Amino acid sequence: ARQALADLERAGPAAGKRPEVLRWTAQMHLLLEQPEEAIAWGTRYLAAESEPAARTDFLTVLAQAYRTAGRLEEAERTLTEAQFRIDCCKHAAAGLYHEQGLVWRAMGRGREARVALERALGAAVYREDVSSAEARVSLGELSYEEGDYPGAAGQFEKVLELIPEDSEWRRYALVWLGRCRVELGLCAEARVCFAEVLASPEASEQDQVEAQRGALYAEAQQRYQSGDLRAAAKAYQKMLEQNPDDDEFRRTMLLWLADCHARLQEPTEARN
Repeated sequence: ARQALADLERAGPAAGKRPEVLRWTAQMHLLLEQPEEAIAWGTRYLAAESEPAARTDFLTVLAQAYRTAGRLEEAERTLTEAQFRIDCCKHAAAGLYHEQGLVWRAMGRGREARVALERALGAAVYREDVSSAEARVSLGELSYEEGDYPGAAGQFEKVLELIPEDSEWRRYALVWLGRCRVELGLCAEARVCFAEVLASPEASEQDQVEAQRGALYAEAQQRYQSGDLRAAAKAYQKMLEQNPDDDEFRRTMLLWLADCHARLQEPTEARN
C-alpha cells in the first residue's frame, strides 16, 4: 500500500485527478489504518465519479472508513444511501450487508447486526466456500458477545471447514473456537485449538499472544472443573501477571482467582 501511494505521488498531479486513482488512494489509506485520509480521498472520488454502479460499490468502502474512524452515524447514513441504489450494483450486496452488520454491532445494536450479517450470508455472491468466511467470523464474534457460545462455535467450525489450511483466517478462527469451547466447558478440545496456533510457523506475534492467553485460560478452567483449585489459582495468577492492563479479561481472571481462594478457605487472599 505504501509503495502504491509513492508511485501515485511520482505520477504527478494529473494522475491524481483521475477517479480510479482517487479511489485506489482512498483504499490504500484504509489498508494503512488511516481512516480520516481514506475518507478525504473517498469524498473526492465520489465527487469525480459519475458512473452509478461504481459510486454505489464504493460507498461500502467509505462506510468502512467512517466505522474505523469511530464515526458510526456517518457510516450508517452512507450504507443507507448505498441500499437505496443497490439495484444497479447487486454484486456489492453481500459486502454492504456485512459492513452494515459491523456498524450496527459497534453501535450496540446486536439484533439488527445479526439480521444484516445473515443477509450477507444469504446474498448470491456468498456460497458455502471461502467467500463466506469473513461474514461467518463476524457472526461468530457477535454470537460470542451475546453469550450464544454453541452458535458462535458452529460459525467458527464452519469457517474452518471452508477455508484452506494456509489461510490467515484459520488461526483467527481457531483462537475464537478455542474461546467458545472454554465457555462450553470443553477445555481439552479448546487447548487443541490453541496448540495448533502456537505450533504454526505462520502465526503472527498477535496470534501467538492470543493463543497463549487462551491456552492458559483453558488450562485454568480445566483445573478448576476437576477440583484442583490450587493449580487453577496458579494458572489464573500467571495470566494476571501476563496481562497487567485493567481490562475486562483481567477483571474476569481476578474473580476466578478470588473464587479459588474462597473455596480454599483463604478469605484474606480472596478479599484482596
